[in-house]
Amino acid sequence: MAMVILGTPVMAQKGQPVGDQKARIFKRKLAFLKENLILNKTESQAFETAYKDYVKQKTSLRKQYREAVGRKLRTGQLSQLSEQEKKEIINQKLTLDKQRYELDRQFTLKLTKILPPGKVIRYFKLERDFNRKMMERLKERKRRRPGKRKPFIKKQ
Repeated sequence: MAMVILGTPVMAQKGQPVGDQKARIFKRKLAFLKENLILNKTESQAFETAYKDYVKQKTSLRKQYREAVGRKLRTGQLSQLSEQEKKEIINQKLTLDKQRYELDRQFTLKLTKILPPGKVIRYFKLERDFNRKMMERLKERKRRRPGKRKPFIKKQ
């Protein structure tokens, strides 16, 4: 079976809002998954509903993580935080990690009710393949783009 990945840059292009770009990537990913899982009409509808709900919840958790943990760590002012604030950040991270794990677990259980086991396992592989291909395309775009690159890790 030939796997076809439609090229879509992850970063927004001039005149194109980032949200629109993310929506297009999501639509292509969903179409890719449905096509390569070879779903019948009933499976396709149930999968699409479950997957959209899963991605919405996952996005919400990612946003919570950014607000609770990521922004505080990115500011470079870690040394200015009190020990209590540092402990609070650690606890928030652990709580959000647990919620992400539980979300993934619940989605997997839901998939096992919608799809046969072989298709559930195939979903995991296809998800990984799509994400890997998107990362390769992003790296390739960065390589082709001239200009100064920001360092991966800033010294604090």
